[in-house]
Amino acid sequence: MIEMKGLIEDEAAWYLQELSESGLSKNTVMSYRADLNHLLLFCRTFHLYRVEELDSRTLSQFFTWMQKDGRSNATIRRLFSGLMGFFRAERRAGKIGTNPMQDLSLEEVLQNQQIEVDRKAEPEKQTITAEQVTRLLAAQDGERLILKRNRALLMLLVYTGVRTSELIELKVKDVDLISGNLCAGSGEKRREIPLGFNTLRAVRIYLDDLQRIRHLPKEMAQESLLFPGRTGKALTRQGLWKIVHECVEEAGLPDTITPESLRKSLMEHLLEEGAPKEHVAELMGTAPGRKEKDHRQDTSEATSYFAGA
Repeated sequence: MIEMKGLIEDEAAWYLQELSESGLSKNTVMSYRADLNHLLLFCRTFHLYRVEELDSRTLSQFFTWMQKDGRSNATIRRLFSGLMGFFRAERRAGKIGTNPMQDLSLEEVLQNQQIEVDRKAEPEKQTITAEQVTRLLAAQDGERLILKRNRALLMLLVYTGVRTSELIELKVKDVDLISGNLCAGSGEKRREIPLGFNTLRAVRIYLDDLQRIRHLPKEMAQESLLFPGRTGKALTRQGLWKIVHECVEEAGLPDTITPESLRKSLMEHLLEEGAPKEHVAELMGTAPGRKEKDHRQDTSEATSYFAGA
């Protein structure tokens, strides 16, 4: 049983209320909220519940985690400043004994991009089995648009290796329904990923229903978000985490399954089945010094290792 005192989510809500009452602008408070949401997502992913669990080592791992997700140095600097303010407020209010951010150096944080996240902080279960994938997708089988969205979203996470940050930024035009390819990522991480028959079918069924509701001209529809949030704007990482968490709960699966663990599962299953490391790296968008060449054959063979793709 988790002790309720000092829960991170409650402390974050308290701090945001303090900021609101201090006279800061609404936009400034929203910026602090976005920073804290990143921390909350990290804590949920690695099963951290209380502020006291966030020591300097764990916070260093948080920054490394954000860097591995492709966050820029500017974002890391803003996060560092925002969390420094949060823990200072916790310290002033007597909620914690010491400020863990005081033991961290921004310069060192920016230089430690290659540090591996401590195994102790990793979720207990990092992979999802083929049987669990079947249960996860079966729980989202239905005629309602939200079920079709969830099924398409989950299949892209399970079978393509896209990052959370890449998925929420996908536009309709990034899915070529004719060639059956998905374009994901940006810059050197931009890549073309072939979709399996069932994944392509799930995305097509979802898009057909979505377009009927949107009533957008073809050109506007192509530029629109593939998975918009309730307001029509892009999903946040927090919003995506919530969708996946609810789907996992509905399927009766362990709550250790997250968007990140689905991506990790694909990589581990492919390597276990003997897929070439360089091909897996291309699929996941982690290959260093990627060259401009067609990897469709390589990745199509890799993605076929999951029969349901």
